[in-house]
Amino acid sequence: MIASRHFRIKWGLFQPLVDQNQKNKIQDATCLERKEDRAPSTQHLLSPIAPERIAAVLPLADGSVYEVTREQVRVWEQTFPDVDVMQQLRSMKAWLDADPRRGRSRSGIQALIYHWLTDKQDQS
Repeated sequence: MIASRHFRIKWGLFQPLVDQNQKNKIQDATCLERKEDRAPSTQHLLSPIAPERIAAVLPLADGSVYEVTREQVRVWEQTFPDVDVMQQLRSMKAWLDADPRRGRSRSGIQALIYHWLTDKQDQS
């Protein structure tokens, strides 16, 4: 028992007991800036993609946008020949705009596009 206790203390497996009020105070003191107090992101305004290469724009959960390029659309049109890709991108945008809780992250939007187009291809 003593060796086990010594091992735990030595390797940091014991954590001090802190009541919930102390945790809340510590958290409030260390959290200087809350998410709702932050300025909105302007990264989507500084796009590295030339405007003529952008085929569609989909909103993301963080308030920025995902820019779909014409090259991506061409690849999807070859991959999903029975699907009108541009129409489906417009449908995705309307679907995302209709309910902001559906917002996706940058990597999540790519998965949404793939699964959306796959479903439409399977329906054809």
